[in-house]
Amino acid sequence: MGSAAVTRAEALTREECLELLQYNSYVGRLGFVLDGKPIVLPVNYIAGDTSLIFCTGVGTVLSRAVGAPVAFEVDGVRSLYRAGWSVLVQGVATAITDPTELESLRRGPLKSWAAPGPQQWVRVSIDEISGRRIPGG
Repeated sequence: MGSAAVTRAEALTREECLELLQYNSYVGRLGFVLDGKPIVLPVNYIAGDTSLIFCTGVGTVLSRAVGAPVAFEVDGVRSLYRAGWSVLVQGVATAITDPTELESLRRGPLKSWAAPGPQQWVRVSIDEISGRRIPGG
């Protein structure tokens, strides 16, 4: 006997997901497989329509995500109202190596919070994006 699951969660459009990713959160969680085990680490980032960028120290755990498929998640919660939203990106992490782009990024607002010293800039492609919202109630 099948019955449809009842949920207050609403699916977000691609445009709504991109708006939340770009303007409503600047810290997210990067998930990837490291040495055969899943790991999720927080990163501060900037996002565009087709990718997001973060920087980390050279040789850090986060730098080992380069070349791998990754998941990236951001959310916002209003716990007193039992409301919130979540956006999930799936893509591939690649090192940014173009000197002109690197110079522009170094002059921009994005800086690693945890890794002073030499920086490695990483782009995550937005191959898939989805999101949900639970309105207050």
